[in-house]
Amino acid sequence: MKRKVLIVAPTHGVYGGIEVTVLTLAKWLATHSHYEPIIAFKRVSGYEFKKELITTCKTSGIRFHLVERMSRDLLNLIHSVDLVHGHNPSPDVFLMAKLLAKPYLLTTHNYRRTSNRLSAWLRRILVHSADYRTYNSEFVQKTWETDDNPKSQVIPTLSELPQLPSSSYQRKGFFFVSRWIENKGVCELIQAYQEVDLDPDEWPLIMAGRGPLEGWAKNYISEHKLKGIHLLGFISEDAKNDQIARCKWMVTPPNTKEDMGLTPIEARHAGVPVIATRDGGIPESSGPAALLCAPGSSTELAKLLRQAAAMPEQEYSARAQKGKDSLASYLKPQSIYADIYDELGA
Repeated sequence: MKRKVLIVAPTHGVYGGIEVTVLTLAKWLATHSHYEPIIAFKRVSGYEFKKELITTCKTSGIRFHLVERMSRDLLNLIHSVDLVHGHNPSPDVFLMAKLLAKPYLLTTHNYRRTSNRLSAWLRRILVHSADYRTYNSEFVQKTWETDDNPKSQVIPTLSELPQLPSSSYQRKGFFFVSRWIENKGVCELIQAYQEVDLDPDEWPLIMAGRGPLEGWAKNYISEHKLKGIHLLGFISEDAKNDQIARCKWMVTPPNTKEDMGLTPIEARHAGVPVIATRDGGIPESSGPAALLCAPGSSTELAKLLRQAAAMPEQEYSARAQKGKDSLASYLKPQSIYADIYDELGA
């Protein structure tokens, strides 16, 4: 009989990075391990469960639950499983797991904010009280703990990485996909693209995603009569993968102490090199072949766009291959979580 593991994560109700990670792990466990995964997405106060998330969960084939914080449903789920795998420190999940004597693995996706508030100290206690701890980047891990610990390790975020063969000679331009909010690099990228003034046909800038900055972007592009910038809005996973395969460079320019970057990993897997900022865990996920600049500077980002556009094909191909090949030493197999569950005695 399979052992049951509850993978529980907070959600803003949309299908984003943490939801992708949870579903990817659950699908692997369901088909490749002796564990039966059960998913619980716990609603963050002030947000609602969106249809997109519910539909994606239903089509995954994995048993899932949408629960409220400190709810009886959550308590009953934890009681029914052999092990709890929490994502990000949550007092209710930790206390329920300990109350019911369930082994507790915690994956932390966010760096530790420096604060004297009680909630910040509570989160630190929750992280260090887990039976085992994993982090999605070295950057995040170092903000929570400084000593080596056999019950702690870095495991980059999981996602489904489709095979997307594409000749570099068929690729064009730059691709950006993210939430359109402050500090994700939306403004800096558009202004950098304006500065370099490249051939809009050979070097288009394709931008996907939604958020508050969409209005600003449309007005800025119209006001300055910029050519070559294409705003796609929200796109599906398949459409995103298609855009990655078609682009020459992935551009990931946040200025927010980003915990790690999933899209650079996806681009490298497709043999697409990355232009990024030295922000948080982004250099780790962008790899050794990436072009990097300081965050928050459209001028420095423009220099990289210009360098990328002028790069000889031989150098470009070498960077693309190095970025892809180096993933083997960066990523860890999904089976590592099953190994940790076994170690915890589930």
